[in-house]
Amino acid sequence: MPEMLKPSAAIMGTGLGNDTSPLTDGLFSGGSHGFLIGHVVPEAMESGPIALVKDDDKVVIDAEKRVDDKENGQLFTR
Repeated sequence: MPEMLKPSAAIMGTGLGNDTSPLTDGLFSGGSHGFLIGHVVPEAMESGPIALVKDDDKVVIDAEKRVDDKENGQLFTR
């Protein structure tokens, strides 16, 4: 997916690769690298906890603990 290479290239190019992660509906470019989050479906936005996320919110992702956290308030755990 060439359209998905631009966002990840911009993140890596600005030096934010260790601090920022693309969140997508599952479309990834073969050239994408870093920590990527995929398969987020529109239904999650309508009724799931991800609907609480607004522009400029900071979301902390702990891959080892499998926890997503929005401004110190837990969104969901798996």
